[in-house]
Amino acid sequence: MLDVHFSLCILETMNNEIPFNTVKFLPDAEYVLPCITGEYIKTSSIGLNCFTSLFEPVDLQKKDQYLVPVATAEITEDNSRTYRIFSEDMPEVKEDYNLGQFLGLFAGDGWWDKPQYNGRKWTDRKIHLADVPGYNYAFVENYLKNILCVKNYEVLEKFIPKEEASWCEGDSRKFSISFDQVDKMCEFLTQMLGGERGLTHNGAGNKCLNFDFKTTNTEFKKGLLAGLISSDGSVSINHAFKTPRLIVNYSTISKKLASNIKELAHSLNLHATFTFDKRPTVSGNKVYVISFSVVGLKTLQILDDRMAYKPKFEIFKNASVDISKYKYDYIPCTKEFLKEIEPFIFFRKTKKFDRKNPTEEQKKLIEDANIADSVFRSRKCGYATKHFIVEVLMPAVMKNINQRKQEYECALNLLESSELLEHLSKAHYDALQKGFKSCFTTTISNDRKLIFDKGSQLFKKVYWVLYRGKGEGIKNDLRIRLLNYFRELKPLSYNTEFMSDYIAKFINNSKIKWLRIK
Repeated sequence: MLDVHFSLCILETMNNEIPFNTVKFLPDAEYVLPCITGEYIKTSSIGLNCFTSLFEPVDLQKKDQYLVPVATAEITEDNSRTYRIFSEDMPEVKEDYNLGQFLGLFAGDGWWDKPQYNGRKWTDRKIHLADVPGYNYAFVENYLKNILCVKNYEVLEKFIPKEEASWCEGDSRKFSISFDQVDKMCEFLTQMLGGERGLTHNGAGNKCLNFDFKTTNTEFKKGLLAGLISSDGSVSINHAFKTPRLIVNYSTISKKLASNIKELAHSLNLHATFTFDKRPTVSGNKVYVISFSVVGLKTLQILDDRMAYKPKFEIFKNASVDISKYKYDYIPCTKEFLKEIEPFIFFRKTKKFDRKNPTEEQKKLIEDANIADSVFRSRKCGYATKHFIVEVLMPAVMKNINQRKQEYECALNLLESSELLEHLSKAHYDALQKGFKSCFTTTISNDRKLIFDKGSQLFKKVYWVLYRGKGEGIKNDLRIRLLNYFRELKPLSYNTEFMSDYIAKFINNSKIKWLRIK
């Protein structure tokens, strides 16, 4: 039985009211290990060593060998958490989906006047949003006027052709919004999103999620991601592949914001990758690109019809995605586990096969070879995807076990009948052989060699009757000896107790997820 020790991420409890200027930082890089999912693991954490199958403190020199279990028990979400933005006569702002999307939109396509810039002091500060179609602005207007209930709301709309727009490659529409206490909203956006002006950008290069977004509730996170994708995100269908493929990305010139968005996605258990576009912006700024797993977006239901930019959501909603292959959910493959299932894996050579037009038999052999290759890789790295183990590997193993059971029972039934006494045919002999082989691995272990040799001696006598006899059946005493021998055997299978325990702790355990250390 495996004894699993969990490394738990302890989250600091938060007060119901969070001042907008609250800023929290991650521990020093020397103290934590960044994992592929965006989680941060202490160097003293207990990890599963892929090569020894033992739980031990993570060794920084051998960090690629470890999978770290982290608790996934959901944090009790307090949907009553609020932010104080405006003066006391204005209501507090709820930390909900709408606030998240509002911040996401301004992190992407928004900016706001600073108290001063290049010696100029702003006396009439505004918040601004770039939005050609107007879907994002419609959400912002509704949020400010009908949810936050700001007073004396005014907006100045200006169309800016691409020839005059220094920050984008096409036409733009600029919405400049003012209302009572708009300066408080500007301060709130600065505290939450940064966005100080730069030499080559209007604050976009310095934007970030400047708050502890990982501990916010799920609805807020979903809204935040929806706002980001609604603004500087792209939702499209790529037709360069055999089948059209849904692509969801986010682009920004802020490296810190890109890193924050990746961590935001991972806090929602959504896989995301961080790359950069080889083409700079018209201002010469480098563009960082976050690519989201569309399978994760679908299965986790992160995007819904509340998304501000409706055409993007319609593309996402109508796109067909195979959600059965979520490949980023990793499961440990310990030495003990592989030892149990490897007798049922066929390592085949398929180089001589015509892979473009294989026969049905060759298709089966190629499938077996692909499974074996994946098992071999899992043996080297110590893990595999949950999809592979649950949907591919274990069904193949169980199919092999059931086939062995059927072959064993067929041989046993044949021996229990009187059919062999009258006539022994080649079909009879093959059935007995299959039943015999169903009880052993390809490589006979020392503890099984004596019983294997005993069966081999009996089959030599059956072989003599078949090929040197005169078509008669085998003698009753030989049949009885074979019958008693088969009753001593049992078809090859895995350790049911071990596998049940393994599946419960590692595969079907919803309380933990496994993190690969980069």
